[in-house]
Amino acid sequence: QLLQSAWLNDIRKIQKNQAILGQKNDLMQFMFGSPRESLKHYQKILEPLQSGRCFYCGKGIRTNGVVDHFIPWSRYPVDLAHTFVFAHSACNNAKSEHLASESHLEHWLERNEAHGDTIASLCDKKGLPHDCTTSLRIAKWAYSQANQTSFHVWVKGKQTIPLGKRWETLFYSI
Repeated sequence: QLLQSAWLNDIRKIQKNQAILGQKNDLMQFMFGSPRESLKHYQKILEPLQSGRCFYCGKGIRTNGVVDHFIPWSRYPVDLAHTFVFAHSACNNAKSEHLASESHLEHWLERNEAHGDTIASLCDKKGLPHDCTTSLRIAKWAYSQANQTSFHVWVKGKQTIPLGKRWETLFYSI
């Protein structure tokens, strides 16, 4: 704990980190994660916004719908509403710890642009954490890291492809 505390103090002192971290998030959670909690409350918000359809494949969800971390938990272990999507369990499991393809990223950005305020309002009513701006910063950071390492992104099923260059322009359009 002593080392974690010292490290957190050093990280806070670096001015460039504020653009990624934002002001509302707990740096301890960001650096060292937080316990995974049930996301059922978010499902009640996301399912109607997506008309009961899977975010990834677009097909209706009759059973086994889950809330997925669009930016995988392994990359950003903090629960923020704007980073979640409603998906088939099978799509969620297939995506696993991958970043989603640029077409999914575009869809996610459009969803947050169109429904970000609604998600925030519904989360406020239920006392659920959300921060669209930080979620966008984290996504941009995650895709930037993936770009630097020639990372493959998930398309569907077991299909992955190399991350292209279009992801950068998608962030500039918001």
